[in-house]
Amino acid sequence: MLLKKTMVLLFLCIWGIMSSACGVTDPKKITNMGYKVVDDTGVVFYMPKPPQRIVSLTYGTDEILFGLVSPQKIVALSRWADDTKITFLQPKEASLVQGRSLESMENILGFNPDLVIVSTATNPDLVKNLRLMDLKVYVACSPQNLEEMSAKIQGISKVVAEETKGQMLIAQMQQRIDKVATKLQPLSQSDRKTVMAMSYIGAIGRSGSLLDVIFQKAKLRNSAAEQGLSKGSSSLSKEKIIAANPEIILLPTWSSEAVNNPENYKSEFLKDPALQNIQALRNRQVYMFSDKYRYVASQHIAESIEKLAQLAYPELF
Repeated sequence: MLLKKTMVLLFLCIWGIMSSACGVTDPKKITNMGYKVVDDTGVVFYMPKPPQRIVSLTYGTDEILFGLVSPQKIVALSRWADDTKITFLQPKEASLVQGRSLESMENILGFNPDLVIVSTATNPDLVKNLRLMDLKVYVACSPQNLEEMSAKIQGISKVVAEETKGQMLIAQMQQRIDKVATKLQPLSQSDRKTVMAMSYIGAIGRSGSLLDVIFQKAKLRNSAAEQGLSKGSSSLSKEKIIAANPEIILLPTWSSEAVNNPENYKSEFLKDPALQNIQALRNRQVYMFSDKYRYVASQHIAESIEKLAQLAYPELF
């Protein structure tokens, strides 16, 4: 193994010298050398050829991959691939890939992958150990805005050698978002409704977060952000939730932990005597809005924006 790693490092050094000396900027032009990849953390590696045995560890990368490659090139999807409460994959789609990945060396190595796609939230020790086994590991970001979402799709499309499809996926996403913007054009600034999304531990949707962007694109005012929920802040007090007085409240529908029950949470929330004067409760505008829309991590952000806009302004659709 040590000899193999030494030879790989030597090869990369020689390749780097050759590229610099010859002015080669695109390794894909040297077919026997493969092609260069830079993941979202800046790590550079070389793919000898387009991957044929891909393992995905997150539901977001599951969804992106299904827009880029044939299911036959995916040997394992994330453990969430069959949970329609959090993934946009349809059961029929997920069934095309038999394997399910876990954050486990033994599990991942068992699929004999030629590419493993993880996220910045994946255990860094796992990523390090996979790379020590000479596996190609691509780390994708957790987008906080549309630009980062596009970059995530573009980056994954490059590592699987499907850049044209990646560009098409981004274009389709933007077109759908633009259609929503056209529908919402009649709304003035004063017409925008206020919204607050809740989790089991309080309000979510910090200023500058992806959910905040979804609210903005759906022409909604983010009540939690307006009350000071931003990066670095933990949660809003009940007093601030009451002061926000949102017109629409979105409740959680899913949890990765069995201890949290969406229906029980809804019942407790609606019965809380301190919240009864909030507009959303008075006007029955409290919704169980699917968490796959709230925690979207792929091109389906366009669908999240559309669904939320339809919920808030049905008369415009």
